[in-house]
Amino acid sequence: MGPRWVVHSDMVRKTAWELYMTVLGLLISLLIPVMLIFFIPTLIWRPIAKALRPYLRPDLDEMLSCSSSVFAQVDDDDYVKSMIVMHGSLKGVLDYDLFVQQVKERLLDCKEEESGDLRYPQLKQYITNWVGYKFWKWEEDFHVKNHVHLINENNLEMRPDDLLTISKNLLCGTFEARRSPWDMTLIPGVMLNGELSTFLIIRSHHALADGYSLLFLVQRLFGESRPRAPLTPKCTSLEIGYFLRLPYKVLRIFGELAHNTASSFLWKIPETQKSREWSIYQGDRVKVTSIIKIKRHFGVSFTAVVFSLLCGGLQRFIARHGKGPGIRALPSAITVPVKSHPDKLCNKFSFAMFSYPVGVQDPVERLSTVHNNFEDLRDSPVPIIGYFAFRLHGSHFNCVGKLINSYRYAPFVTSYFPTGQPNWVLQDCPVDYMTFFLRVQQGQQGAMLCVSAFHNSISLNAVFNASLLSQEEVIELGRDIEEEAEILLEAIEFHEKKVL
Repeated sequence: MGPRWVVHSDMVRKTAWELYMTVLGLLISLLIPVMLIFFIPTLIWRPIAKALRPYLRPDLDEMLSCSSSVFAQVDDDDYVKSMIVMHGSLKGVLDYDLFVQQVKERLLDCKEEESGDLRYPQLKQYITNWVGYKFWKWEEDFHVKNHVHLINENNLEMRPDDLLTISKNLLCGTFEARRSPWDMTLIPGVMLNGELSTFLIIRSHHALADGYSLLFLVQRLFGESRPRAPLTPKCTSLEIGYFLRLPYKVLRIFGELAHNTASSFLWKIPETQKSREWSIYQGDRVKVTSIIKIKRHFGVSFTAVVFSLLCGGLQRFIARHGKGPGIRALPSAITVPVKSHPDKLCNKFSFAMFSYPVGVQDPVERLSTVHNNFEDLRDSPVPIIGYFAFRLHGSHFNCVGKLINSYRYAPFVTSYFPTGQPNWVLQDCPVDYMTFFLRVQQGQQGAMLCVSAFHNSISLNAVFNASLLSQEEVIELGRDIEEEAEILLEAIEFHEKKVL
């Protein structure tokens, strides 16, 4: 069979696949009006409950937003199901009592300039139920030291394994009842790269804040008076062609979501089979200069290079262990920031669907495929659909939300968290690096891939449910991911020598 036949076969297969997705999406769209009927009771009662709260329950504060309720409604009574953990190291040793005072002054007592109200009141509030919805309620005996903890008070040297154990316990843990769902853990006296350092772990329930909210919080903690996002999301190009293609794209998206929901994938696991233990890998930092070199040589986007590193590591790990032979691709939900995120504790983001081409073995071809997959997402209506669908799901009664907010679209969540190039300093201790982890217990995602950028490096972290991969296996996968950058750099070097 010649190359032309192969190309023709691929085109036929792709056309048939697009047709299948579109027809399936059309069938699903016919059911949407019927599905929306079930939202009518809550759309009527929710604003009524919100208006009655000041009169019938003056001890309660604001109702959780719909996008935050999505994460709060699925919690068990004794366990939160979504967690964001930010890790950072500072060169030097922080004073605990002074740190507590700085948290109080810069975060807890921070007020909005115009109204004089607390900017982050939820830091002193916990989540409770009333008339079928989630509300914020003030802690009765709030004290900052209930949320800011100290480990290793004697500044003894700690091993990397000790820090990993602490990180895992915090990521897999929960929060004390009737306490605001956040905390900070200070670990002074850690030897990093031959220097005495302080390790800082900031933990938050996803119902309290998304990644950008935590980034603004961290910026204020480190002394910035006007936090801002390091990246501005690109606006969709609203041209005539966009609106002409929109109906097809919407149907195509509905079809893809329905297909993925009904399909089985490697590492897609029912929530009832998930362990509360997770295996984590904190990746070594990949230099941004290496990513830019790969980007320029192969003519792809920066994001495509980063996701190609993840894809390459997954491909080699799957092939080595014989997991899921014949897999062509693995879908992932990827978080998408939205424009004008407020400097408040909230959830304001959307998502898109991305496919990791793990069936492609050649690293250069794999990079090209990842780039093309991202190009297909350009001007996609998925983030817009996801944003409003997210809010619609969170508008339900708590009992309904707990049943329907079980995400079955993909085995992965991939989150990209840029911090830019800040010069953060606290107590004369400069911040050496900052990275993050994400845990999502609800739904059928068995893994979270967490990408964070800080200064001139990228950290690629992996979080897998312990019922799927052991700690040793996740470390092996993490090393495969990092090796992909070396493989692509070697491909560049080979090509340059060949040209010479």
